[in-house]
Amino acid sequence: KQYGVKDGLLVRDYGKVHERFIYAMATSSDSNWLYISGNRGCLKQFDIRQQCCAKDFGRVHENDSDICAMVVGPNSKYLWTSDDSGNLKEWSVKSGTLLREFSGLHQGRIHGLTCVH
Repeated sequence: KQYGVKDGLLVRDYGKVHERFIYAMATSSDSNWLYISGNRGCLKQFDIRQQCCAKDFGRVHENDSDICAMVVGPNSKYLWTSDDSGNLKEWSVKSGTLLREFSGLHQGRIHGLTCVH
């Protein structure tokens, strides 16, 4: 569900977004995109202004690994996702394509990501 920040009123009910639960969310700094991850490595991109799902990436992390954290860079060009197997992926926000994979960065889950500029 999407609520207005100023008035707290319901803007839109998107219904069931993922099969079970939402694990992580990230927005672009230009306020165009909202990324939502569900269990088993599923990722969706929502167009905030059009209030619709722009892209369903499907399962983007292998072995049913949950996406534990996400962050969009300050210039809204890149999205990074991490999973419960210690992997990190870098995505192009513009094209929605996978740019790079970093496997086994950590033993276990990567719970948080942040970008500094």
